[in-house]
Amino acid sequence: MPRSRFLELRHERTQSQLVIRTWHEEDRMNRARCESRARVWRQLAQRGRGISERFIDLPKGYDTRVDTGFTVEGGVPTGGYVIAFGARARKCFAFLYTTRTSGPDAEAQISERLAVMQTGVLEQIEQRGLLP
Repeated sequence: MPRSRFLELRHERTQSQLVIRTWHEEDRMNRARCESRARVWRQLAQRGRGISERFIDLPKGYDTRVDTGFTVEGGVPTGGYVIAFGARARKCFAFLYTTRTSGPDAEAQISERLAVMQTGVLEQIEQRGLLP
């Protein structure tokens, strides 16, 4: 199997996965072009029932869109995601977090995980030196 250029972290107990990548392109890029390019290279999480969509300046100077939401099966939330793609001139950024759970408090558990990943990881990633 070829080696991936995406950083991938998994947490089996919570059925969670985080995929991150930054890269340079020959042409000028925007969020949509960065997302399209990343999805050609690798199968990545898809959006489901959206909770929020917002735009942030992360990494610094990038135009990044962050989508947060639930994946739903049979009308019941069974998973969640934080998907962010950003662009700055000829640079791209991808951040995709997914998680799954079940049970009567699934929606609350998923919501808590999404909040932690968005504010505790995505919004702090640059300060912690995890991006070039």
